[in-house]
Amino acid sequence: MTNRSLNLIYYLTHFIMKITTLFRLLIVIVLLSGSPGITGLRAQMKVLPLKEQSKILKKADVAYQDLKYPEAIGYYENYLQSVPNDPAVLSKLADCYWHKRAYNDAFRIYKRLFRKGNMGATKEEHLRVSGLYARIHDYNNASQWLNGVEGFQSKAIAYNDLLTLKAMRKDSANWHLELLDINTIYQEFSPFIADNIMYFSSNRLSPGQAATTGTTGNKYDRLWQVPLSQIHAIPRSTIEAITKREYPMKSDSSQYLANVDWYNEKNNFMDKLFFATDSGNVITLVKGMEDIRYNVGAVSVDKNNHFYFSANYPNSDRRGINRLRLMEGFITPHGTMKTKTLPFGDPRLFTVMHPAINKDGTFLVISSDKPGNKGCYDLYYTQRKDMKQPWDTLTSFGKNINTAGNEVFPTITSDGFLYFSSDALPGLGGLDIYRISLQDAIAGKGEPQHLSYPVNSPSDDFGWTQDETTINGYFTSDRLNNNNNIYSFSYKEPTKMLSIDNKVMNRETMQPIDGATLFLYNKKDGKIYIAKTDKEGKYRFEVPDAKDVIVKAVGKGFASFCLPVNAVNISQVSDTVIKASNSFSMEKLKINYAWKLDVMYYDFNKSDLNAATRFVLDSLSHILKKYPISVEISSHTDSRGTVEYNDRLSQRRSQAVVSYLVGQGIDSTRLIAKGYGKSKLLNRCVDGVPCTDQEHQVNRRTEVKVIDYNVDQKSALDDIDPDKFKSGDVVNKKALPLGFFNECDPSSSQGSESDKQVVPAKKE
Repeated sequence: MTNRSLNLIYYLTHFIMKITTLFRLLIVIVLLSGSPGITGLRAQMKVLPLKEQSKILKKADVAYQDLKYPEAIGYYENYLQSVPNDPAVLSKLADCYWHKRAYNDAFRIYKRLFRKGNMGATKEEHLRVSGLYARIHDYNNASQWLNGVEGFQSKAIAYNDLLTLKAMRKDSANWHLELLDINTIYQEFSPFIADNIMYFSSNRLSPGQAATTGTTGNKYDRLWQVPLSQIHAIPRSTIEAITKREYPMKSDSSQYLANVDWYNEKNNFMDKLFFATDSGNVITLVKGMEDIRYNVGAVSVDKNNHFYFSANYPNSDRRGINRLRLMEGFITPHGTMKTKTLPFGDPRLFTVMHPAINKDGTFLVISSDKPGNKGCYDLYYTQRKDMKQPWDTLTSFGKNINTAGNEVFPTITSDGFLYFSSDALPGLGGLDIYRISLQDAIAGKGEPQHLSYPVNSPSDDFGWTQDETTINGYFTSDRLNNNNNIYSFSYKEPTKMLSIDNKVMNRETMQPIDGATLFLYNKKDGKIYIAKTDKEGKYRFEVPDAKDVIVKAVGKGFASFCLPVNAVNISQVSDTVIKASNSFSMEKLKINYAWKLDVMYYDFNKSDLNAATRFVLDSLSHILKKYPISVEISSHTDSRGTVEYNDRLSQRRSQAVVSYLVGQGIDSTRLIAKGYGKSKLLNRCVDGVPCTDQEHQVNRRTEVKVIDYNVDQKSALDDIDPDKFKSGDVVNKKALPLGFFNECDPSSSQGSESDKQVVPAKKE
């Protein structure tokens, strides 16, 4: 088998880059032992005479054609010392760095190549440079480089839409990710969970094996296994310490490092990081597959312990391309792996790879570059009635899944979802992971759901697997040092938030109050939520629960105002945005300003106080205790009856209010009771005009008017500075004065209230 074939085999088993066709994108180079290192060649760089330039360029092109990228890099860098702006050489050099996964260097060269703009860039270069900008979170330039590339327009638009990018982080706080100690400086990818075992692919060294081909490790990608109970996270403190180059290596580190002088600078970090772990003794090759002479990637296992995996064909085609096939295998009682090739691929025309089997072994999803597909690699599925029946022909999924890019690494989960990675759907960059109901995927309806950051990142993310809980699992990412590693994830279901909104108005002018501060006390969780009004007087709270809440508004120069306990009504459980029962109408504390007491309506021909009116008077009592004002309590009647009788009735109503306030500790000298009878009607219901009972009731009211006020308006604040709070704050009750909400729920003490149901007054 030729070196080119070996390289292409290796490249095709990783399938993790995604910004171009995979045949030029996924090559992971095998470093030949006789090739000079990049560092050594760079040391020889100097301006060359014309004849030497030609020789160096020829050597570089030969190495490039043979996929000997490290060697080609050294020659091209040397050549560019003499001819710094040769576009053909710059393009090849960037390509070399790209395949070496040295993305920083690739980016450096691409920017040098396209220093005057992207005119003349190939489609592949557009995709690559866009991806490199995405990796550094420069989505503006990433969008520009994608713009106009056929099939990638939706991704370009998403890159340029801040709201879309923000939505891709919508539940980031609910994800917890950890880097695992099973990783090495080699490639670990495509985990799969079955029977409390994690299976994964890697070119890591076998126990006792010395590296034969540099950083590529083993000659083949093999299938490894490790009990889930033996998988641990690398502590963040370890990662941070190594990042700062402070981690103390083990006592035998000098001997260990002496055997790995071939590590380049990029791998030093990975070497130190994973050498600090001790997972090697619990990770073993899958029984029966120790001596298989081909690459094994992206395994999936059914309930009968049948293994489905990608593997290269035994031979290359006439062009030296060694494509991938699908294989099924099971371990015999004698401990050997009996395998067979599944009837889907064609070694001369196309690859089939990345099998995802359902638990029953009757539904199979694969990725392939079959002729006539929508993009580079599309997803297909096939079915059978039972494991004894042959598979149906491959059927392509619809355009809601397959794109002009690559759809790869599918997984079927026990909760009925199809997970896969794509590089053309809107995402954060590179391969992103998506999921869709398997039924919807088969029916060709619905849109795949993008998994939020930090699962997805600007790097390549793929190879999803999860346990039966569906909230714990593993996936692959190259976000750390451009190296494929396996990460664990756990997901905590977010608390469903409810929105409560309405307005705050100036009762005198009925104009909105801008900048008022609202405090919502949630008695269930003991937290206080803060909101501010906008120019239209609107406010909104986002709270986990809307039962048993108290809302209080505070505005400079205004008396505070409360919505009582249980005043927020929820019409349906499914409501996510609800209205407070009424808007706030805040009163200014100034002489001769009068306001009507809410809910202070009387039954016909009555002057006694009911439960609802007493609640309102408790709020008034709180204001009077806080502010040194004197007030007139004025009561009114409707138009029915004589003037004399209504004057006496309204006076009794005012006196009842005064008596109640005095009983609450208010000095009687600050209160004046006055009855106005039917002299100040609020509507058309004068004598002789027929009106409904409800219209008459509007006039049976009590109002309050400030008649003496001896302090400046700053004293009208609730003993706090509302400006120190900002919208969205969530604070502890200790941040507010003791009894801050007592006027809203006077029967209770803040923080230990026994809920009091407020019964509205019966209205005629």
